[in-house]
Amino acid sequence: MDDRPVLVLGATGVFGGMACRLLRRQGVRVVAAGRNRARLDALAAELDLATEAVDLPDGLPALLQRHAPALVIDTCGPFQQRDYAVPRACIAHRTP
Repeated sequence: MDDRPVLVLGATGVFGGMACRLLRRQGVRVVAAGRNRARLDALAAELDLATEAVDLPDGLPALLQRHAPALVIDTCGPFQQRDYAVPRACIAHRTP
């Protein structure tokens, strides 16, 4: 992978936090995105990573533009009730 960050959506949840920890252990630059600023700040202090407080899906295009991530990992749930706004925004920005 190149040196661009991985953007983790839902980073303050159980799966998002696990993804951030595993990526950071491997030396990957991570941008953790979520709704709760206090939880993002705690994660940043623990893992030394960048954070973004965001409401999805409306805030995603700006994040993709600002950080140009190499990859987006979406751990926001519940998945059964979601539409395709996140994948469509990633496709529009040519981000896997």
